[in-house]
Amino acid sequence: MAFNMRPGRSPFQQTGRGIPSAFLQERTVTTVNKVTGNTTKEQASAEAKRKAEEALAADVKAKALGGEETRSKEASATYTVPGKKVEKFLNPKDAKAVAAWKNAPQKNKDQYKDQNIEVKETASATGTPPPPPPPPPATPKPKTNWVHTLVSQPFGGHESLGFSDDKEVMDEGDRKQRFDTSEYTMTTSKENKYEHTPTTPQEEKIMATGRYGGEGGQGLSPYAGSWKDKKNEPAGGGASRRATYLNMLESKIDEGTAKAAGLKAAAKERQAAAIEAKKAKDAARLAARTPANQLKNQSKNTPVKQMKAKAKTKTPAKMKKC
Repeated sequence: MAFNMRPGRSPFQQTGRGIPSAFLQERTVTTVNKVTGNTTKEQASAEAKRKAEEALAADVKAKALGGEETRSKEASATYTVPGKKVEKFLNPKDAKAVAAWKNAPQKNKDQYKDQNIEVKETASATGTPPPPPPPPPATPKPKTNWVHTLVSQPFGGHESLGFSDDKEVMDEGDRKQRFDTSEYTMTTSKENKYEHTPTTPQEEKIMATGRYGGEGGQGLSPYAGSWKDKKNEPAGGGASRRATYLNMLESKIDEGTAKAAGLKAAAKERQAAAIEAKKAKDAARLAARTPANQLKNQSKNTPVKQMKAKAKTKTPAKMKKC
């Protein structure tokens, strides 16, 4: 870069010292836009892309994309490549040169003509697929199992009611039960009994309160003696009485839950009303502090009025007896 001293220019701009060489290189004027720095081809490609995106946006606005539909729009733009610069013009009087030009291949002649080249660009958009349907609600698994164990022996035995969620323990009990009912030993094992059944959601709901069924909830066990069929009761009557009792307990729990929810909602309403009342009271007190009201209040409490009020309340002094 030639040194050129001009007023107002820094030394680095004058000499180019310190400026990266890439910034000092210029692209050809015929193939570049000096404003954007893009070649005419790049400029045409950007124009085609803009047109395609505008056409796609208008199409999607007129008809929305559905599901996983893909829609595309294409647009084009042209740019000009300047022809080869003429080094020497033909002398029309030179018949030999004119004949040579006429007989020259067309490809050589086209080199001196400007060429308009088309550039195509495509814009695409894909619709958002609908969300997958929610999975079906899983069937709640029983949290535990009612367990009944009865051991009968000639010299005594025992019976127990309880819960278990240990599959290995229950499987072991089932194996022992199968052995006891198929073999006869000193323990009169054929009368032994080990059985279990999963708890139902209703039973778990009642047991969660901890207020029914006695200690450990054994009173609600389907194997409890209180639910055995009575003498004059049809077969299965004990199970029917137990189901009625469970329904009654569940209704009682639901009523208590609804009552608690109503009390909670009423408390929230009272709290909200108290807040609103306080806001209104604060707003009234703030309005009373306006300059006009302050002057009005001050006029009611002037020094003269204070002295008069003091004189009215002052009691006469007691006279001292001589």
